[in-house]
Amino acid sequence: STTVISLGPFACPVLYTTATESALNTETTLSGCCPSDYTFQGSILPPLCGPQCLSPLTSGQVITAKMGSLGNCTSTTATITETDVGIWGNQLNGYMFNNIPVTVSSASSATSTTPSGIQSS
Repeated sequence: STTVISLGPFACPVLYTTATESALNTETTLSGCCPSDYTFQGSILPPLCGPQCLSPLTSGQVITAKMGSLGNCTSTTATITETDVGIWGNQLNGYMFNNIPVTVSSASSATSTTPSGIQSS
């Protein structure tokens, strides 16, 4: 028998917003997510390849940064003294696939279905 797996639809996680969507072809759309209150910088980039989401900071703003490892974090508070600075946020990108009919076959029969979740026969 054959198992068809469909992961989706993709949606930005809680505390993230859809910053942009780009149709790659008639079946696939690439979605770029930025943390809420961050601004999309114009390009969907491969993972770990550069800044995609920016939160601008203003002179006089107080921020708290956390450093360390899981279970052993310390906080540091700082006041922004410069202008034109910001914090880059981690981007999350994912693909959305249109419901494309798929043929699932076994030794005895073949059926046609539209994937939504995990299906097997």
